[in-house]
Order: sequence, then C-alpha cells, then structure tokens
Amino acid sequence: MQCAATGDRPPQFVWERDGVTVSSNTDPRYALGQIMTTDNSVIAQLNITRVRVEDGGLYACIAKEGEHVASSENRLDVYGPPYIRSLPPIKAQSGESINLRCPFYGYPISKVDWEHKGKTVNLNNLFQSRYKRTQNHQKRKSRRMTSPSGEMARRSFEIQVIEAPILEDLLLGNNLQEGQIVNIYCNVRSDDLPIHFEWLKDGKRISSNLKVVERSSELFSALVIKKVALEHCGTYTCVASNHVAKVNKSTELYIKVAPKWLEEPSHSSLLLGRKGIVSCSASGYPQPQVHWMKKDALLGTWQPVLELAGGGILSLPNGSLVIEEVSLTDEGLYSCNVENGVGTPLSKTVWMTVNKPVHFDTASANVTSRLGHAVSLECRALGDDPIRITWNHNGNNIDFQSHRAKHSETKTSLGVTSTINIQYSETADAGFYQCRASNPYGSASFNTFLTILEPPTPPAELRVESVRSRTASVSWRDGAHAEYYTLQHTPAHYADDWEYAVSLNITRKGNDIRQTIELQNIRPATAYAVRVATGNEVGVSRFTEPVHFTTHEEAPSSTPINIQIEQTDNPGDLFAVPQKGSSILADTDTKTLKVSKLSGKQETVISGLLKNTRYAVSISAFNTAGSGPFSIPVFQDTMEGAPEIAPSSVECTAVSFTSLRIG
Repeated sequence: MQCAATGDRPPQFVWERDGVTVSSNTDPRYALGQIMTTDNSVIAQLNITRVRVEDGGLYACIAKEGEHVASSENRLDVYGPPYIRSLPPIKAQSGESINLRCPFYGYPISKVDWEHKGKTVNLNNLFQSRYKRTQNHQKRKSRRMTSPSGEMARRSFEIQVIEAPILEDLLLGNNLQEGQIVNIYCNVRSDDLPIHFEWLKDGKRISSNLKVVERSSELFSALVIKKVALEHCGTYTCVASNHVAKVNKSTELYIKVAPKWLEEPSHSSLLLGRKGIVSCSASGYPQPQVHWMKKDALLGTWQPVLELAGGGILSLPNGSLVIEEVSLTDEGLYSCNVENGVGTPLSKTVWMTVNKPVHFDTASANVTSRLGHAVSLECRALGDDPIRITWNHNGNNIDFQSHRAKHSETKTSLGVTSTINIQYSETADAGFYQCRASNPYGSASFNTFLTILEPPTPPAELRVESVRSRTASVSWRDGAHAEYYTLQHTPAHYADDWEYAVSLNITRKGNDIRQTIELQNIRPATAYAVRVATGNEVGVSRFTEPVHFTTHEEAPSSTPINIQIEQTDNPGDLFAVPQKGSSILADTDTKTLKVSKLSGKQETVISGLLKNTRYAVSISAFNTAGSGPFSIPVFQDTMEGAPEIAPSSVECTAVSFTSLRIG
C-alpha cells in the first residue's frame, strides 16, 4: 500500500490499522519506506510479507508537517474467517455524539450487525434511544459479523458516558490592599472523577517568581498569595478537566496600590532645535495619572505645560514629556506630579537647560576673486561655548603656521566667527573650502567654493569663413578664460580708427573649440576689416589683428532720384521713349543708352531725337550683378528747328491773271 503527500518540507508518515499504529516494531512482517519524486512529492509505502487474514482492516496513512495533518484511508481485505479486534472501554461525554467503528477483518463478509442490551440496533430504534436517559453510566454494546459460509464473529465493548465538570464562580475577597493575604477558590460540582485542576494568569501558566501557592483536593482548588503586590494583579483562570471535557472560570484580581516611582525625573539638558524627552513614570493601581507643570519666570506661578505649549509639547501615556522641537523658551523649572487616589501623591521638581548645538544659518557660499587680489573667507558658527573650528582646502587640513593665509577668530554673543584672509590670491587658492565647527552638543560644517578669475587671452586663428553681398561668416579659436567675446567690424578705409566701428557682444557657445558668428546688415561691394577680443569678469583682452574681406556686389535695388530732363540742341545717350499725345510708341521705337558712372551728379545729353516731339525718359542703375529698377518716366518736348528737307509734290495752279495756287 502507498500514499503520496507534498508540503513545504518533506512530511512525516504514520500508518494505522483500525486506529492502532503499525510498523516493523509491532510486526516484523511490516516494512515502511519513503520515495521522493521529481515534483518534490513524497510517496510512503507499507509492505506486508506473507499476508495473513489478521492483516485485514481499515488502514490510514497520516502525513504530518509541523501543525498540519492530512490523512487517507483504505480498506485491506484478506480472505479468511471473520474476526473482531478487541477495544478498550470508550469514554464519551454526556450529550455529545459518538462515532463507533467495528474493527473487523476476514473476507468475504456478508453482513455486520450491532446489538445494544441484546437487541439489534437499526435506524428506527437508534433514533428513539438517543433521547433515553438511565442512571447507569456504563452501556454495553456488541457487534456480530457473519460470513457467507455461516461463520460468525462476535465481540462486546464498553462505552462509559461521563459528565463534564461544572465550575462555580471563583471566590475572591473585596477591597484588597497591598500586602494582604489573598485566597482564590475554584469549586467543582461533578461525580465523574478524577478531575485535574490547572491555574492560569493572563492566559499563561503562573510564574514561580510570583510565589503563588496552589492547594487542591478532589473537588476544589485554591490559590494562596501571602503578600499580594501590584505584580499579582491580572486575570486568573481555573481550568478543570476530566476524561471527556475541559471547562474554565476566570476572575479579575485588582488591589489598590499607591504610586511608586518607576523612573523619577531628573535635571535635564535639552538641545536647541532637536526633540527633547524627559521621563517621569510611576507604578500603582489604579494606573497613576501624570501631570506636568512649568513655573512662569516672571509671575512665579505654576501653569500646566500642555496649555503653554500650543501643540508643541505632548505627554506620552507612560508619563514622559516630549518637546517636538526645543526652543530657548523651553528652558526653566518643571514639576512632574503623579497621583491615583491611593496614598500620598508623588511630585518632583527639575530644571531643564536648553543647550545650543553648533550650527550655521546657511550651508554653503560661493566667493569670487580676481587673480592677485585679496580675498577673505568667513564662517559664522552659532551655538554654546566652547566652539572649536578647523578648516580644510580640497579635503586637506590647512596648517596656518606654514600657509600664506592668515586665520582669525572672533567670539560673538551668538557663537564664533572664523575668517581666512589671503593677501594675494593665486590660481592654486581656488577650490573647495570647508569650515567644520563642533561643541559638546554637536557639530556642523560650512562649505565655501572659491573661484579665482584670471584675465582672458585673445582669441586665435581669426578668419572669414564665407562672404556674400550683405553677410559674412567669421570664426576664431577660443581664448583662455573666456566668458564672452567682443567683435568689431568697420569699412576698411576706417580701419585705422575703430572709434566708430560696430561692436557686438557675443556669448560663448558651450565648449566649442571654435566660435562662429554671421555678420548681418553689411553693405554690398564694400571692403571691411573685422577683429575680436575675449572677455570675462576680470576684463577684456586685447583685440586680434584685423582680418579684411570685401562683400559681393548685388544689382541696384532702387531707382536714380532727382531726374531732370532739359531741352538741348545736342542729344546724348539715354533711354528714350517718344510720345505723341498721351500714347507711348511701340517697343521698337525705344532706345537704350549706356552712360559711364561719374563721381557726384550724373549728366548726359540725348541726341538723335525728333524735333518738336514729346519723349518719356526712365533711368536705372546697373553694375556687374545686374540692373536695378527703372525710374518713373519723366516727359519732355524737344525744341522746334528749321526744316531739314524741301517740300515734295509741289503743285502750282493759275487762279487768276494775277495769282497762283501752290500746294
């Protein structure tokens, strides 16, 4: 036979047959074994060699792991005559149900009968008999078993019906005082002996340290406390048990005890800004009440602390006074008063001193100085004397005996001011300085970062990257200690005097090695000079040597102005559009004239025009990049002149003897 079980840990197995444990110790033919499977299950096996008829019965496999128990039952039938195993007397509690099982073996079995007082038990008479009571607490039952061949087995066993103990209320005296003798009685009413008594205090066995004596007989038990004290107070429980049941009764033992100090308050030193706790606790019954008072230094009267605090002070259930954040006003005379209505109240007056741990108003500062200038570093430590201050630079302690820096300290009403003076600052003086202060009540540190500013150096490799008509891109290599740059540009013919040059302040871009800027709004076809200097908090470096460039030309963007057309006898080379009336002639009648640029005012003469004819004249400027827009036409008539050719097709006709018609 086998069964399997799993658990957090491998379980322990027990095999039973008809409620009795079996193993190789009870019968050498029985062998027990266990096998662990791949899924961490454990298989328990029961092997029986040379099986006999008496091996038959109801087998149970019980697996246990800690407090957890699981079981499985299965019947083993072995061919043979019927037989019923013997059982000891069964004890049952009156009024409770009981399950009876017939421990038989043999096979096959045709039927099993139960008899009670010589009568066969069936469902009907069993149901009726459950409500019958007799004075005889012992009942005899028998079982009868028959095989198909007619063989029969029969066995009787005894059921003992026992009444559960009945406890009376525990007896305890009233108005008990500390030091008196106390008896607690536990009486039982029951005929079914023996009865076992057990006492508990607050749910646990009574400690021997309490020196409580137990005295018991068959039907009662008593506790005797010869000198009762506060530690004896609590819940006492009497537990009475017999073969079938366990019952209990409880009572409370309390005595009146005057307050006694558990932790007497004492003069205390509290730290400013920290949490402060002052203990004051006492024992007694009823539980003593603790009240804290503070003496008003001006009025000389005592007032409740909790009313003065405004929420910043609280009293714990154990009597301790807690100040969440100690202030200077918390210093003074306090009184802890304890009472519970028994005996004389307790009272203790103590002085609370407020000590100021060393601290700083701020945690850090940044200081900047120019190279070669004087610089001072200062830390102001606040707190009670004595205050000790040490300095370190970049993690190394400063020895002022050998250091260029001079150290001085000044005591103030609030603490100590410590100062480091450096007459001429050097690059090596820069870095992280820590001022560490301590007094008997704590320590703190103040950090200063010193920056030494050095004059900047000029940029290098200034060059023009690209040029267009109205913009140019300029770049240069970073100068040392640069924070910004100043760039100047001016037309080249003013390069000897930079007073009127255009200046631009340029913020340094990140960590770029080369800085680049595009110059805007410069003029086309113009020669320029450009230079740049480095700047920081110390000052501005010298400018680089100028770099020259010329912008590209672009077509004129506007028309010539102040155009005037005047009559002349000799025409010049201009753009002319003849007009007749208000209409403009076709493009084929237009004429383009190019005139070379002159300095200042431009003039030209248009020739080859018709006499006494209106012309429209427009002018545009041009260069190598192209032509600009034409101006609005200006109109002008040419002067009249003598005819240049004779009339043609002249006809002459006589009109009279004295006149002619010429046409």
